[in-house]
Amino acid sequence: MTAFFTQPGYWIGWSLWACIVTYLESHFPRAVEGAVCFSMGGRLLASDDWPFGMKPYAVAQFQALLEEDFEGTIYRYLGINASGSLAQKDELRYLQNIVFQYGIPARRALIGGLRILAEYNALEFIADDQFKQRLWVLGENDALVDAQQKQALMALNTHINLSVIPSASHLHFVT
Repeated sequence: MTAFFTQPGYWIGWSLWACIVTYLESHFPRAVEGAVCFSMGGRLLASDDWPFGMKPYAVAQFQALLEEDFEGTIYRYLGINASGSLAQKDELRYLQNIVFQYGIPARRALIGGLRILAEYNALEFIADDQFKQRLWVLGENDALVDAQQKQALMALNTHINLSVIPSASHLHFVT
């Protein structure tokens, strides 16, 4: 994989792709000159030591719903993404147009992406001092990534420049 990166670059990721950017930065630090992560927390699932994530049963229920009613669950998930926005209906319409532009998304890709999000834990990487050129952006009203984790994330690494966009949902770049 290191042969792929001929020179360092600037990486931008939103949600699952922010996890990928964090992974690249932690495993291939010479490939990352700087990173911007949107709508990503320390980890998706809450635990005793990280109360900011989703309850594990909620994610397990969502995974089961994907198996039972795939298309309906996609619509519900898109609604959660837009939840909290002042322009929720417009954002939901925008998302639906993008997601279904070429038909129903691949089941295997969505189930795999959710599994990655559920298992991914960036906390150990965030605490590493190699994360010196990071901008982290959260939405104040994000229903998936709790903006209240701002102080906890910044306590893990003082090099993180973390901003919370007021009144923004998980889709704060659309909000």
